[in-house]
Order: sequence, then structure tokens, then C-alpha cells
Amino acid sequence: MKLRTSSISSFVMNLNSKELYINMGNDIPLWNDLYSYEEQDNDVKQFWENEAMKLLNGVTINGVFIHPWLYWHINFWKMMIDVGDDRIPGNSQLRDNEWMFAEFLKQAEEENKGIFMFGCRRFGKALLDSEILYLEDREKMIGNIVVGDKIYDDKGNLVEVVGVYPQGKVTTYRVVFEDGRNVICCGNHQWRVNHGGKWHVRSLRAIAGLDYKSMSIPVGEALNYPTAKLPVPPSAYASMLAAYLDGYGGDMFFDKYICKKFLRSSIDQKKDFIENFIRSFRNVVTGEEELMLSHIDMDVINFVQRMFWASGWYAKLEGNKLILSRNRKELKIRSISIYGKEHATCITVDNDSHLFLTTNYIVTHNTAIMSSFLARNATMTYNLTHNVIGSSKEDLMSLGEYLEFGLDNIHPYLRINRTGNDWFKEVIMGTKTVNNIRDVHARIRITNIDSGKAGASLKTASGTPYTSIYDEVGKFPFLAAYLQGRPAHMMHGRMRGMMICSGCCCAGTIVYKSNGEPCRIEDLKQDDGIVGFDNVSSKAVSQDITWMKPPAEKECYRITTKRGRVLECSGDHPILTVISKRSGEFRYFGSDFRRADSLRVGRKICVSDGVDIWGDKKMFDPYLVGILIGDGSYGFDKTPVVSTSDNEVYDYIRSKYECCIEKQYKTKDGKDYREIRIKGICHELRELGIYGQTKKNKTLPLNIHSYRREDVIMMIRGYFDADATFYSNNNNRDHRISLGSCNRHLLEEVKDVLFKFGIHSTISYSPSKNPADRSIILDSYVCNILDKLSMLKYCDIIGTDIGYRGEKLDSIRKFSSNFSTFGSFRSKYIDGVIIERIDKIEYIGIKPVYNLTASDTHTYIANGIITHNTGGNVEKSQDAQKVMNNPAEYGFIVMNYDLLNKRCLKPTWRISQSGCFVPAQMSHAYDKETTTLDKYLGIEKATGLKKIDIQVSKFDDNTKKIKSRLDELVKKDRALYVQERMAFPLSIDDCFLNTNVNRFPVEDALKHKNRLLEEGRPGKTVDIYQTDGMRMGYHFSDKQLVDYPFQGGNIDAPIVIYEDPPEDGGVFDFTYVSGCLLPGEKVLTDKGWKCVEDVKYEDRLVNKDGEYVSIYKRLLYNKIDEDVYDVKMYNGVSITRFTKEHPLYVSDNKLKNGKIICEDLFSFDFVKVADVKSGMWIKYPNVYRKEIYPCKELFPYVMSDDLWYLIGAWIGNGYSRIDKYHVGIYISTHKNNDKFIKKIDDICKSCFGKYTNKRFRDNSCEIFCGVKEFAIWMDSTFGKYANGKFIPEWVKYIPHEYKASFLCGYLDTDGCCYAVNGKKLYTIEYTSCNLKLLESVQDILFSIGIVSNIKINKNDRSDVIQGHFKKSNCLYYLSFGTNGILKLLSFCINSVKLDGIVIPDKIIKAKKKGCFISNDGDYIYIRIKSIEKRLYSGPVYNFDCDTHTYLCHHITTHNCDPYKSDKADTDSVGSFYVLKRYVKINDPFAYCIVASYASRPPSSDDFCRNCEILQEAYGAKCLMENADRMYELYLTRRNKQLMLLEDGERLAGKIIRAGARQNNKLGLAPTVPNQRMLFNTVIQYCWEDVVVGYDDDGNEITQKGIYRIPDIELLDEIIAFGPGVNTDRIIAFGHALLLAKYYDDMGYMPESTTQKENQKKRERKKIEQVKGFTVRRHNPYKMR
Repeated sequence: MKLRTSSISSFVMNLNSKELYINMGNDIPLWNDLYSYEEQDNDVKQFWENEAMKLLNGVTINGVFIHPWLYWHINFWKMMIDVGDDRIPGNSQLRDNEWMFAEFLKQAEEENKGIFMFGCRRFGKALLDSEILYLEDREKMIGNIVVGDKIYDDKGNLVEVVGVYPQGKVTTYRVVFEDGRNVICCGNHQWRVNHGGKWHVRSLRAIAGLDYKSMSIPVGEALNYPTAKLPVPPSAYASMLAAYLDGYGGDMFFDKYICKKFLRSSIDQKKDFIENFIRSFRNVVTGEEELMLSHIDMDVINFVQRMFWASGWYAKLEGNKLILSRNRKELKIRSISIYGKEHATCITVDNDSHLFLTTNYIVTHNTAIMSSFLARNATMTYNLTHNVIGSSKEDLMSLGEYLEFGLDNIHPYLRINRTGNDWFKEVIMGTKTVNNIRDVHARIRITNIDSGKAGASLKTASGTPYTSIYDEVGKFPFLAAYLQGRPAHMMHGRMRGMMICSGCCCAGTIVYKSNGEPCRIEDLKQDDGIVGFDNVSSKAVSQDITWMKPPAEKECYRITTKRGRVLECSGDHPILTVISKRSGEFRYFGSDFRRADSLRVGRKICVSDGVDIWGDKKMFDPYLVGILIGDGSYGFDKTPVVSTSDNEVYDYIRSKYECCIEKQYKTKDGKDYREIRIKGICHELRELGIYGQTKKNKTLPLNIHSYRREDVIMMIRGYFDADATFYSNNNNRDHRISLGSCNRHLLEEVKDVLFKFGIHSTISYSPSKNPADRSIILDSYVCNILDKLSMLKYCDIIGTDIGYRGEKLDSIRKFSSNFSTFGSFRSKYIDGVIIERIDKIEYIGIKPVYNLTASDTHTYIANGIITHNTGGNVEKSQDAQKVMNNPAEYGFIVMNYDLLNKRCLKPTWRISQSGCFVPAQMSHAYDKETTTLDKYLGIEKATGLKKIDIQVSKFDDNTKKIKSRLDELVKKDRALYVQERMAFPLSIDDCFLNTNVNRFPVEDALKHKNRLLEEGRPGKTVDIYQTDGMRMGYHFSDKQLVDYPFQGGNIDAPIVIYEDPPEDGGVFDFTYVSGCLLPGEKVLTDKGWKCVEDVKYEDRLVNKDGEYVSIYKRLLYNKIDEDVYDVKMYNGVSITRFTKEHPLYVSDNKLKNGKIICEDLFSFDFVKVADVKSGMWIKYPNVYRKEIYPCKELFPYVMSDDLWYLIGAWIGNGYSRIDKYHVGIYISTHKNNDKFIKKIDDICKSCFGKYTNKRFRDNSCEIFCGVKEFAIWMDSTFGKYANGKFIPEWVKYIPHEYKASFLCGYLDTDGCCYAVNGKKLYTIEYTSCNLKLLESVQDILFSIGIVSNIKINKNDRSDVIQGHFKKSNCLYYLSFGTNGILKLLSFCINSVKLDGIVIPDKIIKAKKKGCFISNDGDYIYIRIKSIEKRLYSGPVYNFDCDTHTYLCHHITTHNCDPYKSDKADTDSVGSFYVLKRYVKINDPFAYCIVASYASRPPSSDDFCRNCEILQEAYGAKCLMENADRMYELYLTRRNKQLMLLEDGERLAGKIIRAGARQNNKLGLAPTVPNQRMLFNTVIQYCWEDVVVGYDDDGNEITQKGIYRIPDIELLDEIIAFGPGVNTDRIIAFGHALLLAKYYDDMGYMPESTTQKENQKKRERKKIEQVKGFTVRRHNPYKMR
């Protein structure tokens, strides 16, 4: 700093002052703010010049040196303190953290080195300044709280405030609880919450990111105020308020001042108030009260609530009902919303729990803040530059905010003008002269690496640097930038200022292992070694891998040669290329490596001429194996058979094996065709791994490259002798060797084997010659050997044992030998390579690439093409680890551990030659005690030091707390455990977490997750539905997402959309869905019969006594090959299915006198269905017996017998018609049924005042009545069409006489009444194809006391309708006898078909065979007709309700024991991800999740339906985990399984293991290899280096792939990944990535079925592909 000058004598005189500025008090001369420095008094100028020297050189007090920065910090640097609406500056507190940092500075200056510091992180958590805290004598806003105030804690006791830390303006949130209480705080504020039955301390941001509506906080206990002098006794005041709210009192005067006195009354006074208030409504206090208020006065009610809250009660107003509870000790969070940027303050209280009470008696956690360093250097130096580089936007912005406030409030002597406050550009401190020339005092710049700066360009700003701070150096490779910037700090061999560092090939490419085995590069391990190309020997050689780079994402290109060879690689990948060279006059050709993005079409590249490296394993009869692969059949449980017409093959087999001929005949060309069955070789084929294969999934023997070279040659010879064509036509010089198959994968294996011998081949698609017969012809592919030298090599190496084929090969050999040089693509100039010309170079976007370093040649062969290493970079934190472990080498001081060791008894850190380390015990989040500096330093009789207070960490106490916290977290929440260790390290090792256990980039995941939580959850949270054309519509949802870890049960969660679906078609995705009643079974609810999967929590079940009960839990489980029982009752045809443990309410058959069934003898109990026998009885409540008049909304007409007769007739044989020509109802009957026609006429006239029209056709008559509203109401209430009509639930409760009229109308249209065997005994029979309708009619019959039975016509019915033969559905019959008819006639006699029948006065009473109604009519007894056991796999359901019983169809059941709540809450959740695969350049969603859905709704169909909508909207294909085939079964019902699900067996065979078989063709089985591949795929995705931009020099700016994941819960799974941890989302995401990888490898996307207009495009595309043209990709989601 430029010191302002004054007289030397007085300057020297004042240097002897040994006081801190803050302790000088009245000795400080007065600074006049109205004058400039030059106009101040001389003593003022001298004083501040002395202070400036202390700020430059420090000061020694009692022999202790106070570093100049520390002197600045505790004397002049101001922190933000908010009082009311004003922000005022306050002095910083001295803590041991600052003292130790000053010691580091002193050591660094003495040694002329920088500081490299790692350690704990500090967190600030604030409450809004206006929030209320409770003191003993008053309430006080937190912004006005001072150290020493005593406030009430969560136990109701007074505790002292030991720290107050204003935060300034921060983003605040309003938290509202279920009983109306609310509080406003910042996102970092700590809360003690109960989540899933466990208590945690979490920040508000963490709570908001989870399912906070399922969380609760503790209710504070009663405040222990002293006894207060009240103007009115509590009992009297409570009675007055109660009478007023109960409507008995008149207007009353409500004094808020009196209310405040009551709120600060003692526990006993509040108890007296509460008891008298409740007794005024009722006589007894139970602790659980519901009081109905007649008068609503919110001021009075709010006061009453606060009285209950202050006493530790729960108090909530619902409408006019006040709910009170003394036993509820938790408050659920109702909502969290942003409140805005407001002033906030943190406080620390002196108790063990650190909990205190705030507004509305809400329990919260304590908070603390931090200080700064940069301003002193910028103020006290001249014309120098000061830089901060970091990776946390929030931390850097906070630093800028504190710089702004501190510099604005510095003393006028030290204040310097500046250009502004945009620290991320550059802030210049200084002035302008009278000549308008800028006098630059300092430059300050803050750089955030996440804003697009590459690591290489992060050197400090231009100018002369003095301060360079590298923040969060563990998060980016800072070392190169540091080393580049360090020379600018050096002057004459010494460091100027201070440098501080602190930290709180594309997938699918085939390479060859060192043993010659081809392998995908992403599956290669370092121990495998690799094959490269040796220029000296001109051949492929084996070598070690010295280093493997983690997968990264780069811009990639697809290079295709003229002969069809394809390589996908990054633009910087070196490829061996033919180049032209000159030596003097001579021009010759050679080779050199060129970047892929520098190559052009037509350029020649080098391909290895084979990789002739094999194993030493012996193969069983390789020639026979080849014959079997080509012309054999060896399926499961079959003796292998060879079909051949070659005598040489037959002689070979007969000479070596026991065989027999199954079939033999002469072919057209005279050959003997034989089918030869070979015995005794099944075991050998199993060892080769090929036994049981069919022609579509045949493979070469497993690990083919591990066999001897000669055995592989014989096997290939046998295969080609059996199935190849050797074509030789000398006339047109057409020669080739072709091998055809419907199995492309098998041909790919053959191609790989041939390549290793230097035989190059291509595979092409061979379409059927007759496209009309595609349904019976399999796809065919051909592997062709076309080039002359490859054919020559085949002749020389492979050959044949078949005579006529030998002749063909001789002709091919002759042709290839004669023209072996002309037209050859083998290089004349470079030995051991093949020259191929580039035909096409395509940019394929950002893709994952892999690279490695080979030990000897530094080359490796990728898809046959010779490539070179591209090099790699170290992991981002390795720079920090290098420096921390060897600071002296990089110019940093070595940590003096004596600074720490003398402060504690048991150090938790290891002593080493390391950089500076600040342990967790010193964090402001843990306890500190206030002492004086002389005691802290152990110096006696130091008067000056006694005046300096310092807060000192309680090292040993804090160590116990930290370790206890870690011990708790490691067992409960591994994600928090990792985060806690990183935030509060006990040793240096904790700063650099070892992620070997969790192979994911955990630290990046934590950083990314926290950033998402702070910036707001990405994506739109929506509920979706399907619109026209399979498009997706949505509306924003207020449902809660499934948090992690999922606590079990059911949750209906929303979908998160990150990018809207395209207009048509698209991406590839994966869905995974993770119960006893089976799906489709019905239970009775208050809304009628529902399938178990459709029952919601808001529904109520009907128990065994016919009462409605609430559902506590709806349980869903999956069963695999479990026993289930089909139960059929005597009175119906429906079958109800139960798991074996499900209890039914049954009794044995009880007979009176050995003959008559007597209900009084029944003894009912719940018995597991596995122990239930046919013939037992079920007791079932007659629930529809009660009569309820429907409301106007349900039945908007006048109730009458005639109207219900008409409704019954319409249901039986009627319909509604609503169009522009006819509007009304139609009822059909026989044309001669005059009574019925007249009856309908009369009813329409009486009910509607309408006349009817008739239309006669053949033998029928249609009666039409034009009543529009009634027609519409009938359709909406009772459904349409024969199979769609139903009876609503409320109809079953109408008065019995109307039920009888309804039944008569239904009888006259769709029923009959006939005499039995000519006697005067009658039977009524209803006929319908609608079983659901007849079962509802049966329920109505039971309700009026009629027992009926339903039967099925098991014979198919065929009719001729208008000359056309039509096959109809089965018909069902519902019938009852004479006793039932008498019961029906007792209500009404208005049925046409019952008119005139005569029933004898005395009839035989019905026997109680299979069903009867109890004497009082309240119960129905039904006998079990049959019960059968079978196996079942799929979901099963159960319910936990009030009485634990509920009703299935005519069966009473109980909760089944294995599914009670203590075992029901599995943590599995259904997960579904939509992954965008092919993208345009710079697409932000490249290989990213565009939609996610994690849920476990009560109805599995709801989950599946959402998945289906997402798939069709995005045009997605699904690869599912098929352990649970629920989604497949759902799609099968909708006939969509083949369109939407992927063939997992084909994918597994391509990617995971050749010939891999799955338990089901669709989807992947959760086998160990499959799971390993899924996890590895996600791990590689997370570690990939993704290019996110470019710096000014054109260098790439990269970040790890995990930053592309927007799903916070998926990040939680990644963070917590380990043994025993639920990984549903990771597995789901892995399936998505694996499917994308598969289609990337194949280079195409399945045809879209989402839009009809794409059909023509697809057909045109097929035609162009056949012709050899390339097709442009128009949609970024779609690929060939």
C-alpha cells in the first residue's frame, strides 16, 4: 500500500503501542468523516500510519507475534450483522482456526513458499431475522439475539446463546407443518427429522429433495416459564373462550396483551387452562380430543392453539373441528416453498442436542458461519493482482458477497474505490487522477472452472500476481495451471506474495487379447494384455498393457473402408496411414500415424494381415464339430443328427462313431441324401458349450481362440465342407467362397476366426427371393470371401476333404495365383499389412471412447485397423494427492503437526511430510470454548494477551462426537457416511476418499447432487396421459417423488420429464418393475367391486360383518413358481385365486339329526386355503340388504316402480341412440308381445309424457322413445352394448320394491319363466353373455332374500345371422326356483311373463344344498364346490385394514400372515428410464436421461400404463429385467409385447457372452454375468470424460459423465452403492445404456411403430438399403 507520510518522530513514538486496535477504546483519535485524509488532524494521521505499519509488518504483544493478516482480520474486517431491517458491520471473532492459518502464513513467509491446505468444511445454517425465539421474560427476533441471551430449548429449559453469526441476505424457505405452524429459514438450516422410523439431522435442502411429506419433526415439550401474575385465573379465562367458540357466549373483548401473559405462564397454569377449556366442551380430558366449534374467530383460535403448542400438545383446526392430542409427539411437514432473499442469522446454543425452539414452538438445529482472507492483500499492496480459482459456484459467490460487504464497511483510512462488484470478470481497486488517468491499486478476479475454463488455462490473471488462491483443488487438475502461474510470483529467486491451494475407442470396437482372443475394448482388462503391430517383424505381436484410461466421451467418427471394414473412434485417435515420402528425386511410399479427424475419403489406411495367435487347448474331433455346426442338429435331449449327401462325410462318421441312418433317399442330382444319428458324443458337445443349440442360435465352441491352431483349421474346414459354396466360373472370372446362414452372429464369429488367418471376408444380407413367403422364410446372411489372396490363403490353410469341392478349390487357387499381384489390396511397400481405401467418414456425435497404453509397440489392432495410443490424463484429484504427499517438491510448506498435537490428547491424524491439514475437530459445526490468548498459548503474566479472546476447539470431545456420528451412519446411511467423512476428515486420507469399494465417482456424485439440490431439482414433475396418435400429454403434479432409500409400501409417484418427446419416434430405454390375491381378483369396496390391483388407499373395504373399514397398507409382492389355489363356489362360475397361506372364513358341514344342514351348528374360523377342503361352508354378509334412497346427483328422476321396470327392460334388450337423426332409447321385443309393448307405451307416457314409435323388422319390434336426457343418463350410468352394461353400486341399495320392478323389467326382455317337468313348479332364468352383469343381478336377488345360481353353457354357440355364420361367446344362465318367484311376487306383480302363472298354495321348501340365506337375512352361506392347486408366477396382493378382514367375490378372507406389515415393506421400487441415444451436434441431452419414472403405485397396471405411454411417446424400445414379467404380461394383454420389448437373448449373445441364453426371450435375466455387465456399463458411463466446451485456445473442457445424470435419487443409489444396497435405479439405467450400446454396435434402430405416416419412409428406406444407398437421418432419435 502507498503509505501516506507524516513526521518521523511521532511515527516512531507510536510504534511502541502493543495493543490491538479493538482494545484501545478511548485512545483511538476521532476520525472526522467529513474530511479527507489530508484534512485530518496530525495525531489522527500519525495513529493510522502506525496501524498501517502493523497491517504490513504485524505486531508483537508480550513476545507473541500477531501476523499482519490476523491483525487485519480481528480488528478491521467486518462481518454482516442484521438488526431489524438494517445490516450493520460487526467485528470478526478470533478462533483457533484463524490462529492456525496465521501460523501457516508466518511459516510460508519465512520459508518463502506457498500454502497447500486441506481439511474440514464449514457450513452456515440460518433462520430469518424476523423469526421468534423464546426468552424467559419476552419473545425476541433472532436478528436481535446477542451472545449471552437465554432461550428455551426443545426440552422446555433455558439455554445460553454462545454464538451469533449474521448471514446477510440469503435465499430463505417457508416450512409449513400439518397443524398450521410455520417457520422461515435458509436452505442449509439443520432439522431433526423422523424419516422411515429413524431420526436424522438434515439440512432443509436435503429434506426438500426427499419425500418431505413423509417426514416429521419432534413436538417441543412444555416451556418451563416461572409462575406469572395473570389478570384472570386460567380456568375462568379458558371457560370464557370455550363458551365463546361453542356459540354460547356473546361478543367478547379479546386482549392480545393478556394472551401474551398467558403464553408466558408456568406449566401448571397452562395445564389448568387446557383442562378447563376441554371440560367446557366435554366432562373428561382423555388426551385425544375432537372439539366442534360453533363460532369461528381466528384470533381466539390462534391463541388457543399457541397455548396448546406451548404446552407440548398437538393442535390443528380442520374446518370447524379442533383436533387436540397430548400423545402425538411428531409434526409432519406439509409444504416447503421459497420465501425469497431475506436477512438471516445463525446462532449456537449451549446444550447437548444443539436444539432450540423458534416461531410457533418449532424445534430446530444450531448454525455457524465463516470468515475471509483475500481483502487484506488487495488493500495492503499496490498495483498487484489477486486471483481466486475454484470449482464451487456457490462458495465463490459467497466469497464475492463477503468481499463486497467487507470492503464497503472497512475504515475510511483503508477504503479504496473500485470499479464494481462483478468479481467473476475483474474488479479494479484504485482512483483516477485529475488527468483522468487510472491509478490502479489492485486487481481482483474470481474464476469458476465450471463456467467453461479448461484446466490447462487456469493460470492466474495477467499483471503482476501477488495472491493466488486455488480453491477445491481436489476437484480439478490444478497442477499444470499452478506450475504455469508460479513463475509469475517469483522475483529475484524469491516468491512474491502468496500462493494458497485449498480443498474442502468407441464402445464395441474389437481388439485382441495377448492370447489372440477378440474382445470388446470396454470389456478388456489390464491383465489381458493386447495384440499390436510390430513394424520390425511386420506381424501382429502380443504385449502388456501398462495403463488403461477410464472411459471418456468425445466427438467420434465412423470410418468405413471400400471393403466394408468399420472403425468408430474419437477424432484425435491415430490411425496407421499410407503416406508418400521423398528422398531427393525419389518418391516412395511409407506409413505414419494420422489423427482420425484429419483423414479424408480416398485416403489409404493399414489393416493388419491377420492375428495368427492361438492357444494350446485340444478340441474334440474338430472336423465333426464343423460338420455338425453346418449340417447338424443337436437340440436339447436329442441325439445329434447330421444331414448330408456327401459320401466322404458319411464314410468319415461311420468309420469313427456308432451311428444309424434315420432317413435316406436320392437327390435330383443322383446323390444319396442321409440323416445320420450319431451316438455317444452329447457329453463332448456339452463341454464345447454348443449342445442344445438350434439353427437360430448356433455358435462356434466357447473360447474358440484358446484351441490349437490345427484344431480350429479342421473345424472351419468341416463347417465349410458342410455348408459353404465354392463358386468358380472362368468365363466371367467370377470366383468366390460363400457361407450362408440365418444366424448372423455365427457368421460374425467365423469372420473373426478367418481374419486371424489373414482371410478377409464380408457379411451381407440375402433377402428372400419370394417376399410373399416371408412368414415362413428366415432372414439369411452370407459371409463372402472375395479377394484373391484371401481365397488363396483359404485354399492353402483351410482346404477341403470333399472331392467335388476340392476341384472347385483348385480352380479358385489357380485363379487367385495367376492374379495374386494385379488388383491386390495387400501393400507392396509395407509388409504384413493390407491397404484399404476410405470410402466414407461420418460424424457420429459424442460417444464413449476407450484408450490404453501398450508396452512395446504402443499400437494395437482395433477392428483389424492398426491404431496408436492417444495417451490419457490422470484422475482429477491425483494432482492434489501428489502435492499433499510431497508439498516441498512443488514449493509448499510442510505441515508442522505440533500446532495440532499440543491441543489434544489422542490425535486422529498421522504425522507425515504433508501439506497443511485442518482436522474436522476444528470445524465450526462442533464445540468451541472461549478463553484468552495467553491461556491458549500457555504464556503466563501476559497482560496484553489476556485482553484477546479466542474460541478454541474441544478436540477430544469433538473427536468422540464425530466418531459416534460416523459409527451410526456407516450402519444406517452409507451415502451420508461418505459425505460426512469428506466434510469432516479426521485424517488426510479422509480428504481423498478411497473409492475402491464403490467404483463410482462418489465425490463427483455428491458434488453434482448437492448442486442440483441447491439450484433446484431439474425437469418437470408431471402426471401423463395419452392423446391422439400415441402422443403424450401431461399436467404438472404435486405428487411426491420416491425418495432414497425407499421405505417400502406403496407410493404413486409422478414422472419427471427432462426433454419433451419428439413428434414421432425416438430413443431407446429400459423399464424395470419390481404380493395373497392375484391380479384380476375382486374385492368389495365402498365404491363397489374392484380388482385388487385397482384398489386405492382412499377406498374402504367391507369386512366380514358388512362394515366399511379403512386401508392401512396395500401390499404387493412377486411370486415365482408358487402354489396358488383356485376356489369355486356352488352358486357361481367365477373362480377366485389365493396363495396357499391366505386364510378363508370357513366351517365344516354341520348336520342336524345327521340330515338337515343347520346354521346354528356352524363353527366358523379363518383357515389357510391350503388346508381348506371342498364341501366346507363360507359365511358372507348380505351387504346389500339395507335400503338407501339415491341422491339427486345419482338418480335425477322421480322414483317409481314403472321407471325401474323400464330401466330393467333397457338393460335386458335396449340401447340408446344419440345422433342428428334419432335421440332416445330403443327397447326390442317380439312383434307379438303386445302386453309388453303396451306396458312400455304406458310407462313412457306416465314418466316422460312421450309417445313411442315402433319399427317392425322380421319377427321383432323396436320401441323408440325420444327422451334425450334419459338416453344420455342411461348410457353414462349403466354402460353400452351387451358386454359393456353394468349395474352401479348404488342401485344395489335402492328400496326392495324398486329392485323387484327392475328384476321384472329385466325378466321380460332377457329372461324366461317356465314350468319344471310339467308340474306347477316354475324356474326363472336370465340369459346373458355378460357375467359381470349377472353377478350384480345375483347380488340384488340375495338382498331381497332370493337364492340363485349362475351356470355356464360350456358348448360354443354358432348362429346364422342374416345369412352369415357367426360364432358367439359363451352364454351364462342365472336361475332360481318357485320359492324365489314367490318372494319376487310378494313385492310386485307387474311382470308380463309372470302374469297368469299359478303357483300351488303349498310348495316344498328348498333344500339347503349349496347356498342359503340365514334366518335373519343378514348372512349368506355358500358351499365350496371345488378347490384346485396350480403353480403361478407373478404379482400377488393383500391389504392391511382395521379389522383385518375383507370380502372377495362371495368369500370372506383375512390378511395372510406372511404379508403382515412387519414383512411387507420391501425397499424395491419400479424404475423406468428413457435414454436419448443418437443426437445432433452439441445436443445437451446427448446420451442423457430425457424422462424418468420411479414408483410403486397400488395398481401395477397404473405403473405399466405410464411406462407404455412413455415408450410410445418417445418411440422407445424397452429392455426389461425379466425376473418379474409383470410389464410383459401387461403388454401381452394389449398385444404390444413384440413392438415395445427387446429380444434380450439376442442382445446377451452379442454383448455379454456368445450364445448366452436367457430364461425368457424378451428381456434380460438377472444372472451374475448380466448384472456385472449392467453395473460395469453404468460405471463406465459415470467415469467418461465428457466434452462440455472449449477454451479460448481451443482446448477441450471436460467433466465426468456422471454430471449428465439429472435424477437425484439415482445419484443417491450411486453414492450408496455397495453390498446389500438396493440398486433398482442403477439396474434400470444399466439396461437403458446396454440397449443403446447394442444398437450402437449394430448401427441401426428397430423400425418405429408410433406414426402411420412413417410407413412410406420405412419402405423407401428398405429399398434404398437393398440398392446400396445411404439413408439420411432426419430425426435425431432415429437410426438405421
